[in-house]
Amino acid sequence: MAIFTKNEKKILEKFKNGSIVSDQDEAVLDRYASIGFVQFGFDWDKMVETAKITESCIIHLDR
Repeated sequence: MAIFTKNEKKILEKFKNGSIVSDQDEAVLDRYASIGFVQFGFDWDKMVETAKITESCIIHLDR
C-alpha cells in the first residue's frame, strides 16, 4: 500500500538532498513534517526557508 500520492512523491523526492521551499510544495512538506518525515531549516545567505526529508521518509519513498 502506497502512503504517498504520485504528486506527493514527486515533491518529496526533490528534497532528498535539501532544497528551497516553494509555495507550491509547502502544504505537502508541512503535512509530512508533522509525522517526522521532513525537517525545515533556513539558508541565511539566501534568506530562504529550506527543507530536507528524513531517512525514515526516504525508506518509505523507496518502497
